[in-house]
Amino acid sequence: RIGLVPRSVSVSRLLAIAMLAVYARVLVAQGGGLGSPSAGLLFDFGGNWAPAIADEPWRLVTAVFLHAGLWHIGFNLISTAVIGPQIEELYGRGTMLFLLIVTGVLANILSDATGMDGVGIGASGGISGLVGVGVGYGHRLGTPAGRELRNSMLRWTAYTILFGFAFGADNRAHAGGAIVGAMRA
Repeated sequence: RIGLVPRSVSVSRLLAIAMLAVYARVLVAQGGGLGSPSAGLLFDFGGNWAPAIADEPWRLVTAVFLHAGLWHIGFNLISTAVIGPQIEELYGRGTMLFLLIVTGVLANILSDATGMDGVGIGASGGISGLVGVGVGYGHRLGTPAGRELRNSMLRWTAYTILFGFAFGADNRAHAGGAIVGAMRA
């Protein structure tokens, strides 16, 4: 159980609120509008940029809460709303939060290690980590319900990769998160 948060409030909902609050704050700093924030502004708010990580490793975490536009945050909010509660049910609220953050950080590290050349941001590496956890758990379970969970999570992997190609998102982070999550399950 996470602190004094009532059982009726899921960690997924709290994460969505945190992502929206950070997104709103970045939009205010941008001066309003619905356009995508600049890379410089995202860096200023804690975006992941490989040359800065040695001195500012906290960026690997803060980048998880930053988003580059309406499509980006929209997809991540929908993914969090669908996938998060399933993983919360399997592992508990605290473990789900831990898994999202750790797989998000590791996805950022893997993306940096494979040559990401810009400011990395977004929760999708961590969400892909949760998807990987679901794939591994469902596969290991081996029951019809387990296979359905695995197959559902594999579909989310495909959606995420397609979204990544369509919008130029970091599929290295998506794949890294999913692999790390599957290894954890």
